[in-house]
Amino acid sequence: MFLSKSFETIKIRSLVDLNKQSAKKNYKLDEKFEYIDISSIDNKTNTIISSTRYALKDAPSRAQQCLKNNDILVSTVRPNLKNVALYQGNDYGYVGSSGFCVLRAKKCNPYYLMYNIISDDFTDSMVKLTTGASYPAIRDDVVLDYQIINAPLELQNEFASLVEQVDKLKFINKK
Repeated sequence: MFLSKSFETIKIRSLVDLNKQSAKKNYKLDEKFEYIDISSIDNKTNTIISSTRYALKDAPSRAQQCLKNNDILVSTVRPNLKNVALYQGNDYGYVGSSGFCVLRAKKCNPYYLMYNIISDDFTDSMVKLTTGASYPAIRDDVVLDYQIINAPLELQNEFASLVEQVDKLKFINKK
């Protein structure tokens, strides 16, 4: 759908909101939220399968990034495991681990961005750029500097619609 065209590539950082919202600035010490860490993701279905409720004062130190609907959570630890998920939920009440690079689509369709992120090309690129032998990881900048095809938004939306239909069929088939 995209490869046969002669679209330019663009860094992910050009397509996303780079402003992070800190949990410490958005929650009071006794206020509770749902915390999503890397183990909360099912890397086979790329979905969030669990969360843990904490008050800010009791939360792990890694509970740092406020989440909004359609944020893409990309684990920066052991990228070969493809712990990536699209957060679909409330714009308040959920916090992600600092072990995620959180991508908030601003100039692209989040589903289009998500499917670029779960591609084998993305994973292979990230694995090549890991540092640390026993605990391989990448920095957020490595994710943000990855280049994807800068397809027109209309085409991205068409792709997202197709993906959504396929996902619905998978869900029905699973039932």
